[in-house]
Amino acid sequence: MPLRLEFVAALDRLRESTVLLVSLIARVITDATNALVDDDVRLAKRVLERGGLIHATTDDLEAEITDLLARQQPVARDLRTLIASLRMVAALDRMGDLAIHLAEIVVVREPDRVVPESMQDVVRRMGELDAALCTKVGWALYSDDEKLAADCDRDDDEVDRLYREVLQRLGDPDWDEGIRAGVDLAVAARFFERFADQAVTVARRLVFARTGELP
Repeated sequence: MPLRLEFVAALDRLRESTVLLVSLIARVITDATNALVDDDVRLAKRVLERGGLIHATTDDLEAEITDLLARQQPVARDLRTLIASLRMVAALDRMGDLAIHLAEIVVVREPDRVVPESMQDVVRRMGELDAALCTKVGWALYSDDEKLAADCDRDDDEVDRLYREVLQRLGDPDWDEGIRAGVDLAVAARFFERFADQAVTVARRLVFARTGELP
């Protein structure tokens, strides 16, 4: 196979592997959210078990990208694509960590419930938005669609709004669920907010790879 065709085929495999990783992370953030809201310790432990798979996958992707950089010595858009891919993988690795941290809260607090009934709706909604944003990023990567990727910024705005709502409710003088519950919820909400930020980072790197400009 000519070198150029071999390189293009390698880029296609890299994109497919990255899309599969995004799908895995979307599943993990969904399960972590359900474990948190439903106080499902068994589900939380299953989420923790997937942490090793996420890290192994990101390590493999980083090694593959580094190998392509060394062997192919790409320039112009090809170089931009590989550099952007490295940064995407790093962001995806952090997203996996954030989902794992949510599950860890459930396990650490057993047998106590982390999310009071009064906060379940807003916490579940944050998790749903994170999962939807992650899936959207996956579709953008799969279709190599910079317009879809650029649209992810707007989806992040709603997660930010809910994060502020959680903090406002925790700071309300009428909050009566206790200090520890308030701290746990503040930390969990921060993890959801950071997850969405990292998803937007992945989307922006896709735009950069396509256009050479960061949105």
